[in-house]
Amino acid sequence: MKALLVIDMQENYLGKKAKSHYDAEGLIQNINRRIAECQENKELIIYIVNRFFYQRKAFRPQLAEGLTAASELLFEKQHADCFSNPDLVRFLEENSVDEVEVVGIDGQFCVGMSALGAVKHGLTAFYNSDCVGIKNKAGFQKMKDRLEKAKVVFI
Repeated sequence: MKALLVIDMQENYLGKKAKSHYDAEGLIQNINRRIAECQENKELIIYIVNRFFYQRKAFRPQLAEGLTAASELLFEKQHADCFSNPDLVRFLEENSVDEVEVVGIDGQFCVGMSALGAVKHGLTAFYNSDCVGIKNKAGFQKMKDRLEKAKVVFI
């Protein structure tokens, strides 16, 4: 089974008050299009949100405004690699997921590290470049080299 991992597409990263500057509108449109395709193909759609250890337990990251919420599958992470969350790993194993497609922000960090984490867990990882925001394109080259070396599939 294949799962789409929508990583860090949060209001505090992409909203009007966000300090990071991505093409939020274009990225959300591309990801929403991909979510719709996954729904048609009956693939799992899983949202991953980042909540740093120092943020209060009451803090609940919100999905970015305009992003399609196609499932209630939501997992938190506190590290760049979403596979650091054992609940996510367990869920994927219990649902016989053998392929994941990673989308979201940032390609140089959390999305890239999660693709590498997927490979470490024996999964085939697909990196959908049209659905990944990258703030530092020059800095991304090192991550891209790591992803290619790990046999992550770029689509």
